[in-house]
Amino acid sequence: SDNCDECDIILVNTCAIREHAEAKALSMLGRFKSIKKKNPELIQRMIDEGHTIGNHSVTHKSMPSLTEDECINEIQGLHDYMKDNYNYEMTLFRPPMGEFSEFSLAVTKNCGYETVLWSYAYADWDVDNQPDKTEALQKLNNSLHNGAIYLLHSVSSTNAEILGDFIDNALKQGYEFQ
Repeated sequence: SDNCDECDIILVNTCAIREHAEAKALSMLGRFKSIKKKNPELIQRMIDEGHTIGNHSVTHKSMPSLTEDECINEIQGLHDYMKDNYNYEMTLFRPPMGEFSEFSLAVTKNCGYETVLWSYAYADWDVDNQPDKTEALQKLNNSLHNGAIYLLHSVSSTNAEILGDFIDNALKQGYEFQ
């Protein structure tokens, strides 16, 4: 079984993507140390399946609160790890907690990254307070729109249970995943 309880993802949780090969995901890595130790095979699988893997920093700190060198280290640390261990070049960055400033955006750009944020998120990250399955699926389905970027956390048992139905519904309505 896959152990992806430490990675954040946008659009689609790669743990559930197996049944939906047409739904290519934009997957974001976070919690650098946990992924490095627990999920090397998941990272390789995401690469092999053609997912776009983006940078989410080494330690998940608020980028606007950091110095230029600290910002660079947060971005470059994970970048170098992916390049050295998987020969994978990341070009997209999602700032932790979605927090950014003009300064941190400039540093990100100078590191060769494009900043990516989301158009939809909901409170799914608290493992002790998971949203109701029916309500969560309805929220996701009601929020479908062209160009949508969904922030879904893989620690969410609710997301794991509803993701297949959400993808099926989106595809049935004519949406495509890129």
